[in-house]
Amino acid sequence: MAEDGGNPFFSCRSCKNPLALHEDLLSKKYWANSGAAYMFSHAMNVIVGQNEDRELITGVFSVADIYCSNCGQV
Repeated sequence: MAEDGGNPFFSCRSCKNPLALHEDLLSKKYWANSGAAYMFSHAMNVIVGQNEDRELITGVFSVADIYCSNCGQV
């Protein structure tokens, strides 16, 4: 997690583009087959993928992958 002017935020692993403020994090208690899945109330600098029902370890949820608007990484 990075910090800009005292506001911690989540950033893209590849290019460090800011994606979501820490205050917009709702939960880190979700797990997908690929690992941790976070829920945010708001994100920025992202392209939102198609909504789909996906079975996570904690149940079936309607989710969408997000991609960095700068480099396109998930």
